[in-house]
Amino acid sequence: PDAYLMTADDGKEYAAGIWNVFEDAIDEPVIELAQAPKNIRYVNCSGYVKGRQVTLSEILPFGFAGFTYEV
Repeated sequence: PDAYLMTADDGKEYAAGIWNVFEDAIDEPVIELAQAPKNIRYVNCSGYVKGRQVTLSEILPFGFAGFTYEV
């Protein structure tokens, strides 16, 4: 699928977003971070953390999902 991952940070808080620009859904994408996240907040999705991995809920066709976190 055509998916774009964008990240940003301000030195204290980090953000990541995935844009699905394809006609099929993305089933539970997994993002591996450099460090385990703290105080994670999900945007337009739900998810869970296991160590350094963040698993998001399904991203619908032409949809967006993201999260912010601290380390």
